[in-house]
Amino acid sequence: MEQTTPFTQQLLGIILPALLTLIAAMVSIGLKYVIQWLNTKVKNDELKSAIEMLSDVTWDVVNEMEQTVRPMLSDGKLTKEEQARIKRAAIDKVNNVLAPTVKKSLEKTVGNMEKMIETKIEAYVKTMKERSGK
Repeated sequence: MEQTTPFTQQLLGIILPALLTLIAAMVSIGLKYVIQWLNTKVKNDELKSAIEMLSDVTWDVVNEMEQTVRPMLSDGKLTKEEQARIKRAAIDKVNNVLAPTVKKSLEKTVGNMEKMIETKIEAYVKTMKERSGK
């Protein structure tokens, strides 16, 4: 077995703590970035889930409203007032069905939830009209 000299022991006594401190600092920095990445991923997953929920709920509400509105279309058209009333009812229904956590997540990102819901409703109504050929 090799014997260490006092110089080697003294050198190790200086280098080893510095090396351990450097390694600990590198691990700490690495963990910081891993935690930031995980937080971003979780927020993105929450937002993606909230958007999917909004889309699903809005689509269901538009389909339900279409079933209600179809009998009212005796001449094939609705007045502007009827359209506005039906849109308002659809917006209210989507707002009532969405979970508060979903709304909170979307409001943080989107800001104006009502406008987002209105836009989705209009897009789905347009899609339905295109599918039916009207």
